[in-house]
Amino acid sequence: MASDDATIWPLDPHGRVKDLILQRHLDAWLPIMTRSFRKLLYVDGFAGPGVYEGGEPGSPIIALRAAILNRALRNKPPDCELGFLFIEERVDRVAALREEVKKLLDLEPLPGWLKYHIAEGEFEAEMAGSFDRWSLRGRRPMFVFIDPFGYSGLPMSLIKRIANVPHSECLITFTYKSINRWAIHGDPQKERHVDALYGTSSWRDCRGDEQAMVDLYRDQLLAEGGFKYNCTFKMKDRLGVTEYFLAFGTNEPKGLTVMKAATWKADPRTGRVFSDADDPDQLFLDLPLDPLREILQCQFRGCGWVSTEDVIEFVRHTAYSEEKHLYRNTLGPMERERLLEVDRVLGSRKGTFKGAHRLRFV
Repeated sequence: MASDDATIWPLDPHGRVKDLILQRHLDAWLPIMTRSFRKLLYVDGFAGPGVYEGGEPGSPIIALRAAILNRALRNKPPDCELGFLFIEERVDRVAALREEVKKLLDLEPLPGWLKYHIAEGEFEAEMAGSFDRWSLRGRRPMFVFIDPFGYSGLPMSLIKRIANVPHSECLITFTYKSINRWAIHGDPQKERHVDALYGTSSWRDCRGDEQAMVDLYRDQLLAEGGFKYNCTFKMKDRLGVTEYFLAFGTNEPKGLTVMKAATWKADPRTGRVFSDADDPDQLFLDLPLDPLREILQCQFRGCGWVSTEDVIEFVRHTAYSEEKHLYRNTLGPMERERLLEVDRVLGSRKGTFKGAHRLRFV
């Protein structure tokens, strides 16, 4: 990752993939949400300068472009007010961001249903101090992108407030490398920041164990953060060392489906990791996932008839997508191979699952 001292920094390969995941999610999220709600808010919590050294757009510009240039929204403007809140603490980066937004809007004027505000300040203080204002007292759904250099200033208590606003989501950069380097060596002040990040001190039992520390954070997003669903995506450097994870939290099944579509696009092999290495087949890549059919058989074989919705809900809590992987790629072949019995609504065609209300794995 770039130095946190610079005003503007180069875009590295995993940063490019992170931005693509954000863009792909917003491309799908914006048409859905703007048709469903009268007021929405997008928050970029550590907005940065809005541009990289090579001229590539930063996350605030990516988000604005996703709304302004969305073909469906241009053809039929929504009856919605969508606000963009960009929070940045550094004065030099705020100045750069204002300039980049101005350049964009000189080329693509802001539609009347869009507004934006650049707040100079620290993410936690700005959000916590004005939470009722930004959330309209919990009535305005938010998508919050939290992309810090380190691990301080994004406590689980604030994530919980966001999750408590109905239909809200978070995409968080969980800076594992930074935590592992600085926060696990007995410095009380750093440990307090990590306590706040997790919402618990039990992370100390996971020191140095990457998978355990990430699993605990995912568990905390559910138990303390208040999200029902989450998924993670790992970013590695050229040597195969983990830089950070993207952690996504939502209470909406559709939001999870949309995010998984973006991560599987970034990594068609496992849907969960990207490396800066030139050779994508080197040994340090994560092992392939167990086939979904084996996971389902392990979970449901011998249980008799189970509802289709229970199977779908189970898949949502795996790395797989129920929309991308479950029906045609898994259940269909299993039925043809007589590994699955399907109880369908009368008249439903075999091989389809829209009319299937019970399944039995054999």
